[in-house]
Amino acid sequence: MTWYWLDRLREYYLGALERAPEPPLVAPIAPEPAVFDDAGWAADSRVLRVPSRRSWYYSRLDTPNGLPLGITAHYTATDPGTAMGMAVRRRDHDRKEFDPPPGSWHFTVPQSGQVIQQLSIRQGAFHAGSKTARKLPIGWANHVTLGIELEGYGTKFSEHQIEMASWLWRAIIRHAHILREHAMYQHSWIDPGRRRDPGEVFMTQHAPKILDHAYS
Repeated sequence: MTWYWLDRLREYYLGALERAPEPPLVAPIAPEPAVFDDAGWAADSRVLRVPSRRSWYYSRLDTPNGLPLGITAHYTATDPGTAMGMAVRRRDHDRKEFDPPPGSWHFTVPQSGQVIQQLSIRQGAFHAGSKTARKLPIGWANHVTLGIELEGYGTKFSEHQIEMASWLWRAIIRHAHILREHAMYQHSWIDPGRRRDPGEVFMTQHAPKILDHAYS
């Protein structure tokens, strides 16, 4: 009789082990730290903040929650090393001092790699709103999208530049929950008669990988 109960106990113990959930093969992935604060500025060492003067931006984006619905890609059409000068010019001078008044944007990604933020992601910029600009499915680009300028002429991008552009797109997309179909508008599509940026090289060789990384 003793052996009978021992066998039953052994069967119960083995059955409990089979029913027990298996431990995870890998540890849970920790959530990525927040890149942007409540005011829409990046709090990350990879981003240098050079705020533009008030005359260079709209007070807020025209979106339901004040966050961007999309991203518009540009190139600066300037030589490597000019990104900081453009940012400083918008910090130190009013837009009305220039004739015609030049554009403004939220981020510049220099060929050196470090990102420059010039506007909060909650503010609107003058980056794709000429008289010949077309309206996007989600609204006018200046009022609903962020402008990201890639330093250069769109024919060659440095490895560091693409690496940081990929990180920046991912950070914005995840913070604002931007849908993939709105995450890579081309300035050339918005204003085809006047603009060619960000160019075929970026759109064919880099943009797909940047978006894949952002939505992975």
